[in-house]
Amino acid sequence: MFDITKDFIRNDADELMEGLLYDVPTESVHVLFVLREPDCENEQSFWLRNTLHGKTGRGKNGNKILNTFTKLACFALGKEDADILKECAFINLYPYDGKPRVEKDCGFIQTLNEIRNPAGKTVKYGKREIDITKLAADRIKLFKHLSDTNIRHIITVADIFNCIASDDACDSTVRIHKKNGQQFRIGSLIYDNRISVYEYYHPSARCVNYKLLDDAIARRII
Repeated sequence: MFDITKDFIRNDADELMEGLLYDVPTESVHVLFVLREPDCENEQSFWLRNTLHGKTGRGKNGNKILNTFTKLACFALGKEDADILKECAFINLYPYDGKPRVEKDCGFIQTLNEIRNPAGKTVKYGKREIDITKLAADRIKLFKHLSDTNIRHIITVADIFNCIASDDACDSTVRIHKKNGQQFRIGSLIYDNRISVYEYYHPSARCVNYKLLDDAIARRII
């Protein structure tokens, strides 16, 4: 089995900035969460894991993300488990710099565009000199390596879903609830159709509805 931790990005001190949310064997991890970018400049920490374990993190917003991730993982895996995040890993597609809102000219957009249409260029962004082409290639490599791990579910947001999910496998009829547009799209990873990709709102968004998520989990378990 491939050691997926080799594909996770490290900071300037060679410490992981992303990866498993708990210290567990990699073979016990079944879900990968993929968000856009951190909401701060010059990120150096594994901010979500730090929040989870009570270290310096993102406070209230980070806790909401973790609570939403817990419910989404329960939905994907079809079970209720208070320790379900032990089966999860996390990355930001662009992990280095960001702001609370994604802007048109940002590292995430450049990375996403490079994954879609490799340009073979090196660009600079923020306080770091980042080879976006290499970062995009590394992200593609990570997605392809998932085939050699036990990860079988990716949970992400719309623009990333549109980039990495197979359109012909998408099922836009899978809904949490018709009211207020609470809805999943479910497709398969373009590099491996055994891996499901779920699109949902950003986990800190106001439109996230825990009751509807709980209802969806109950229906899926049944």
